[in-house]
Amino acid sequence: MAFFRSKRCWLLLPLLLLSLGTWAAPTVRPPFFKLEYQGQTAWLLGSVHVGKADFYPLPDVIDKAFRQSGSLVVEADTGKTDLLPLVRQYGLKQHPLSNSQQQQLADYCAHKQAFCQSIAGLAPWLQASQIAMEQFQALGLAPQAGVDEHFLSRRADKNLYELEGVEQQFAMLASFNSDIQWLMLEEAIEGTPQDAKALIDAWLSGNNVQLAKLMEGDLQQPHQQEFIQKLLWDRNHSMADTVQQLMQDKQIKQPLFIIIGAGHLVGRQSIPALLAEKSVIVTKLL
Repeated sequence: MAFFRSKRCWLLLPLLLLSLGTWAAPTVRPPFFKLEYQGQTAWLLGSVHVGKADFYPLPDVIDKAFRQSGSLVVEADTGKTDLLPLVRQYGLKQHPLSNSQQQQLADYCAHKQAFCQSIAGLAPWLQASQIAMEQFQALGLAPQAGVDEHFLSRRADKNLYELEGVEQQFAMLASFNSDIQWLMLEEAIEGTPQDAKALIDAWLSGNNVQLAKLMEGDLQQPHQQEFIQKLLWDRNHSMADTVQQLMQDKQIKQPLFIIIGAGHLVGRQSIPALLAEKSVIVTKLL
């Protein structure tokens, strides 16, 4: 989901990738780090949640680390989650729209009546996710080809751990006020191929400075500081704490292979920077 016209947040929900040609796998350089703490090693990979088959294989250094790992850690394991109760609990709250907002939504839906009717009862944040997913799936992209799913499908006998869980993510998104939720929906409606391509190009090329800029946007805009604080920074602190705890847990088969949305690994208060502050040795590999 991309909000506040900064086009930065499509890395969180599965609505990121857009195909404007073929990206050859050898060019892929996602954020990738080695972590060392109290005699334990872990690897930390920045992911995108929707993809296509020709993103793979990822660079050898990533695949080798995965093969050597004892446990897989992800933000949330969607495969074990019954989404319908969560949608009922967090995804159905309606938010009032002004006349101009209603008109903007009507204009978008003019040629998408059936699709818009199918999502009309959802909360704005969830409508935003569905709109973007519908757009991207029409272009041949799928969550099944996302980085997280790619490694989950290969985990075999590796133990699996979550940093957050789907319900925690749903609750966080549902907690935004009406103004922010409308902006989520507005930017999903107005999203363009160029916006998505800029994010993907930054992820593919390893341009973490550009990726951070696109994710954080202009923090001087109304609501933006609050939004980024809750969407990225607060979660970064929480996930960094959990990573450190997992690395210390002698009951967990080490080393860990950790997959987190790439937007959390770049920019201000990034997870690698927070881990370094906790005396974790962080080495950038890609």
